[in-house]
Amino acid sequence: ITIDPRGGGASQRNVETITLESGVHDLLAVVDHLDIRRFALLAQYPYHAPGLMFAARYVERVVRLAVWSPRVAQQGRPDIGESARANWGMYTRAAATLFFPTGPAEAQRLYSNAFRSGTTPDAVANVFDWTYDLTPLLPELTMPVLVLYRKHAQGNEAEQARTMASLMPNAHLMAIEGDVG
Repeated sequence: ITIDPRGGGASQRNVETITLESGVHDLLAVVDHLDIRRFALLAQYPYHAPGLMFAARYVERVVRLAVWSPRVAQQGRPDIGESARANWGMYTRAAATLFFPTGPAEAQRLYSNAFRSGTTPDAVANVFDWTYDLTPLLPELTMPVLVLYRKHAQGNEAEQARTMASLMPNAHLMAIEGDVG
């Protein structure tokens, strides 16, 4: 089951605010509606934080957890939202370059177009306004956890993944070859 977060994919577009808590509630609503009592969960950046919060709050329901490209903490970045709102086309092209740093150009173009049609500048701004520190809840995630990151990712992705894995009792860290997000 794949869930599109508020403001993205096939989900509702025009939402005033996308919060960490709304992400937890949305996930709970979907699994309850489908009567799924126990399941494996993939939490992927930037929406991994609500997934991890859900797993900590409902630890009896999440049997296994995979986390892709995690961030242990995030300080709100209103500058990202401002950039998205100022020039949506340029922002989505820049995001595609970050996601596919070494190309190919066709993949960057397809990603940029899908991103542009799959969300809105306001939704991006909401998500990057989030401020969180997941450190206190990570030791509560006692299920088997696989923390995945790109071996050649830009920025501090590897450091964040190592930190996250070190704080969870049953975590395994795995570097994936390449630089594609």
